[in-house]
Amino acid sequence: MDGGMEIIDLFNMTDEQITNKIYATHVHAKKKFDEDSLFLVVENVLKHSLQIADKLAQGSNVLVDKKDEISTSDSNFIDLPFRMIKEIGCNLSCKAPDERIIYKTTLAILEKLSECTWEAKAVVTLAAFALEFGDFWHFAQATQLKTSDQLTNSLGILKGVPAFLTPSEEKRRQEVLNLNKLINTTMDIIKILDKFEKHGDRQDIPSLCSANKQIPIHVFWAIVTIIACSTKISILTSDQQDKHFDLYHYTNKVNSISKDLIEKLSYCNKELEVAMDYGRIKKLFGTSTEIMESFKALINFTEDSLLPLIIDGFTSQKVQIDVLKKKNVFTFISSLEISETEISFLKAVHEKTKKDDLYTIVWIPIVEKWTTELKKKFEATLTSYKMPWYVVPSIDLSVAGIKFIKEDWHFNGKPILVALNSTSGLENENAFHHIYSYGMEAYPFDGKKIALLDESKWIRSAVEGIHPSLVTWFEEERHIFFYGGKDNEWIEKFKRKANTFVTSVDPFLKDLKMVVVCVGSGKEGPNILGKFWNAIEHLFMTKVNKPLNPITREIYKLFSYKEESGWGVLCKGSSVKITGHGIAFLKVLEEFDEWEQDAYQKGFAESFKDKYHAKVNETVHRCTHIDVTIVDTGIIPKFLNCPECDGSMERVTRFECCHKRKSANGDGGVDANDHQH
Repeated sequence: MDGGMEIIDLFNMTDEQITNKIYATHVHAKKKFDEDSLFLVVENVLKHSLQIADKLAQGSNVLVDKKDEISTSDSNFIDLPFRMIKEIGCNLSCKAPDERIIYKTTLAILEKLSECTWEAKAVVTLAAFALEFGDFWHFAQATQLKTSDQLTNSLGILKGVPAFLTPSEEKRRQEVLNLNKLINTTMDIIKILDKFEKHGDRQDIPSLCSANKQIPIHVFWAIVTIIACSTKISILTSDQQDKHFDLYHYTNKVNSISKDLIEKLSYCNKELEVAMDYGRIKKLFGTSTEIMESFKALINFTEDSLLPLIIDGFTSQKVQIDVLKKKNVFTFISSLEISETEISFLKAVHEKTKKDDLYTIVWIPIVEKWTTELKKKFEATLTSYKMPWYVVPSIDLSVAGIKFIKEDWHFNGKPILVALNSTSGLENENAFHHIYSYGMEAYPFDGKKIALLDESKWIRSAVEGIHPSLVTWFEEERHIFFYGGKDNEWIEKFKRKANTFVTSVDPFLKDLKMVVVCVGSGKEGPNILGKFWNAIEHLFMTKVNKPLNPITREIYKLFSYKEESGWGVLCKGSSVKITGHGIAFLKVLEEFDEWEQDAYQKGFAESFKDKYHAKVNETVHRCTHIDVTIVDTGIIPKFLNCPECDGSMERVTRFECCHKRKSANGDGGVDANDHQH
């Protein structure tokens, strides 16, 4: 310590050290005043004063440009914090040219302004500086123009104006010019901080959040620099003009901050513009808006644009976007990598649209960064596939449009087919799931059609091809047990027990015409099993983020059994009566004697269902797990209700490597899977 003063190295202090010091001076902002009006006055004073100072230092005419003057008759100027400004002015007066004193004075000013916002602290300090700085140059201008009266002349003498206006050496003139630049840069920094503060703390603008965290530190350096400038002026207008006080480090620091803030503000403004455009697009697609207008917002369209905006994929010619007017649009979104399967799906959809003029297809290939090679690949894709639908390359998409596609339609690189109605309403987030499940029977993929298919066909779509007689059995309304699992011993037990019902001579059981089908048995077992679970996953993805209804519950339950030792599904025809855990399913069959009479009265399927619900809690003690591979689906479930108990499922994250796939870079890749438990 030196004379009780803390030893500091001001320009080597870390942001953390500064933050710890200045936050100790800050309390909740209670003092309110019109910061904008105060800054207007301060800016007016400093701009005119700096013009006078520059011209006097250069020996030129001191007449000042008045075009930037503001009116000071506004009533907003009545309630400015005059007392606070004068108090801070006292702190600025006649400080020794010492970093330690400047640092200590900065903390003292922050203490006095503890109840002000961070921006207000900087503005009030700048106002206190401007009061003295402007006063001096006002007297200097009057003296130089010889327009001063006796009072003005006398006050100018006390301010040291005559001494300053005497012919000076080049060094002092340069010091004045450098000082003026430093003052101007500091004022610009405070103006930029005000812009950041006005934007607020928006979590959807990452650069803004980052910039706002730095505001207190920038305010600290602004006040430090104001004190240094005040000290330099005191020296230049005194009889100690030879006293050394170099502003080099302050200038470097402020220039660095200014450059950083200008870049951040530019980036922030771009992000804000994207956020506003994104909000506009979201609103258009969320309200009843003509589909053409929504697509205009999605792409880089301007009202006065006369250029064709989309491509006719069949002819590769550009056409006006009004071809989409009043159409229901199937929007195919993908990378430039498209499989033959996806093209075949799209062509099947196109054949349907040819018979109905109210529907059309638009392909939007998403490419993060277009290169000459990728443009050539895009053109080659158009040529090779002769796509008979419209195309909007992502080079024509707005940044906000791509953001909307990724965040609201959950595009993550895997192809999706978004079904939109003519008023921009979302009919189907990804119709490919329903095409996989139901084929073209799902066309036009709207809620009404899908609900009908879910009711009658969801299990049929999953088990298609497992047995050649399945279609007949469904039509005959037979009782069918589908079963499978990881435990071969359980599978054999269930098979033996279930087959006793199939071969029973009991007239009641015989009339059921029961069938037992193992999913994944025989030579084609692995292929059939993979296809089955793929179909169930597609069905599951169509239900994500939707309320739990009876059909959704059974799909969720079955999907949660994928890794279980055993599971079963009981159908009557194509109507699923119950899906359940293998242990409880087997136990219910083994205890048929206990509910046989009930089955005669209520029916086999209904009685089995009642008995299962009573038995499952006794025999199965497990958490329900539903694994959702985010990298494949692109959809992150906002919520999942447990299909067993209706409770909200807890979300955990698991990282998994299957040692089969390679990453895009050719090295061993790790798949990050979010799992709902």
